[in-house]
Amino acid sequence: MFVPHTKHNQPSLFDTVNQMSPVMRRRLEGSWAEIFYRDIFCKIDESIFQVLYSEKYSRPNTPVNVLVGAELLKSWFRWTDEELFEQCAFNIQVRYALGERSFEGELFSERTLYYFRCALSEHMRQSGVNLMEEVFKSLTDDQLERFEIKSGVQRMDSTLIGSNIRSYSRIGLLVEVIARFYGELSAADQGTYESEFRAYVRYSSTQFCYRLNSDELNETLEKIGCLLHWILEKFSASYQEIKGYRLIRRVFEEHFRLIESDGKSETAIAVKSPEEMGSDTLQSPDDEDASYRNKRGEAHRGYAVNASETCDEANRIQLLTDVAVASNTTDDSQFFKDRIPEIAGRMKLDTAITDGAYGSEAGDEICEELGIDHIQSGIRGRKPDEEKLHLSDFTFYTQADNEMVTCPNSKQAEVKTGRTEDRRIAHFEPKACQGCPLLEKCPTKHRKRDGGRTLHFTRADQRKAQRRQQCDAYLESGKNPRAAVEGTMRQFKHYLPYGKLPVRGKYRVAQYVLATAIMINFSRIATILKDCYYHNLFKFLRGIIFCLITTMLGDYKTNKARKTNLNALPV
Repeated sequence: MFVPHTKHNQPSLFDTVNQMSPVMRRRLEGSWAEIFYRDIFCKIDESIFQVLYSEKYSRPNTPVNVLVGAELLKSWFRWTDEELFEQCAFNIQVRYALGERSFEGELFSERTLYYFRCALSEHMRQSGVNLMEEVFKSLTDDQLERFEIKSGVQRMDSTLIGSNIRSYSRIGLLVEVIARFYGELSAADQGTYESEFRAYVRYSSTQFCYRLNSDELNETLEKIGCLLHWILEKFSASYQEIKGYRLIRRVFEEHFRLIESDGKSETAIAVKSPEEMGSDTLQSPDDEDASYRNKRGEAHRGYAVNASETCDEANRIQLLTDVAVASNTTDDSQFFKDRIPEIAGRMKLDTAITDGAYGSEAGDEICEELGIDHIQSGIRGRKPDEEKLHLSDFTFYTQADNEMVTCPNSKQAEVKTGRTEDRRIAHFEPKACQGCPLLEKCPTKHRKRDGGRTLHFTRADQRKAQRRQQCDAYLESGKNPRAAVEGTMRQFKHYLPYGKLPVRGKYRVAQYVLATAIMINFSRIATILKDCYYHNLFKFLRGIIFCLITTMLGDYKTNKARKTNLNALPV
């Protein structure tokens, strides 16, 4: 049964914090724990998680804000589960941050936290709603409003992040999958088919590969392909629902192909070449969602993280507003197309600043529909020939509800729709183009009917040209507000060994990244709040010192005047 946690709002008179000395208590209340408690813990909307609990009258749930807060602290301090439980038991700052003021009992048990994670995962699988993402949105929207952060201008970037998996060779991966399937067989079936699996389960996958010579690789792959095909046919009736069988079917389809027989001979099995295999092939039996990507000569196995943050110069701090996780084969332009409508639906977005990889025709259409300026620090593709004029050298604007275009020689023409809705045509008058010094470079075509010139282009060409114009203006301004987002992306993984997260699986990676994003915003807010705290403390101490000095000077003047009056009296 779901019950909101309100006990932390009424601390006991005899709790541990109240028994501390005034100095120690002030130090505790001036630390990060107080800021986390006030700006994160108390702001967590517990009602979001009500769908996880039964509506029947039963034992109340462990406080949701305690469990969520613990997950946030775990990701920020890079604790293991064991370290998290120890910190929650004995670290007074952690307990204070999670709304507990005494050491009388434990905050939650290990089983409670594991069940909570399973409930979140199952809800995500059934409904498609990530409740941790809802917490991130709720906290961020509240922070943007409370600290008056302008969100009209935002920058976006992505980074690759590794899953916590081993790096398998091709044969090593196939042997590992076979061994795990064998481990899921019943004891009777293991005894019956022990001879077929013996060569692949006798040693570990690593040891199996060590015993192979280079000239045995192709022959071994062919044998493994035959074994996988045999497994798929032999155990389809009794084991097709288990994970091991599903992995067998997947790796067989990814690494091998069947050559249809003529009816007289058995079906042959061919090994696919590396070029025939996609980047979304299975990388590890422990993480079915992780994909492979080679970027700048470096291999990555895991996921891509895309983040957007505010970058208005008027803001005192910049906050993350959106975070998304996808396979590392996802293009940046796909991230832009998927996330921009989501961001614009939550807040007023006027300008999106990205690098060159985020541009696409689909993204241009979305920006035009939502009224968003997309500014890139570069444009994909070949650079325009400087010896010729291009569509980006023309200026497009609206005049009296008519779409107009101005050429580099300041001649105007009305833009009209061509034979299809996507086609655009602009007719320049004959007199306008006569004697033009740019005529040889101009992309317009001569019109035989009246001697004028016509500019043909598509709507997609126009959007790309306007995006290039914005990019050129951005580079000429000398400012680069997008650069700081590189540091933000580094915060997601700078502490990770080899860039690997301590979790695996797309869902767990997304949970970890969302928790990290919440804590990145928290750390930025804590910085300015601490500055305010010390600034106010300085003003308070300065006021006390001023009062003391004023009082001392007043006493000094009073005593001096008294002595002067005493000396003036007759003897």
